[in-house]
Amino acid sequence: MSIRTLVSTSDIMLIITGLTLLLMGGLLATVYTGVSTLVSTQFAQITNTTTTDYTTVVAQYVPTVLNMLGLVLIIIAVAHIVIVLMSVIKTPGEAARSLTA
Repeated sequence: MSIRTLVSTSDIMLIITGLTLLLMGGLLATVYTGVSTLVSTQFAQITNTTTTDYTTVVAQYVPTVLNMLGLVLIIIAVAHIVIVLMSVIKTPGEAARSLTA
């Protein structure tokens, strides 16, 4: 049995998506803050009113939520790989034979 049969395409996709969310959380929060502040400022100037700006409150939680989601996806992929590996390995001697065959 080869490594390719242990790690499926969905596992690889979950790991890549999880790592992307972990790495991009801060960047997405920065972009969100910039865009929403721009929109709020322009709306306030156009309508000549003031609005409550919740941008900074939401932007504080965006990286945390995205990082947690990324970790969950990675944990799911690793758990699936471990479950598949455990189902393949029946005895210690058979494990070496099944991975090299």
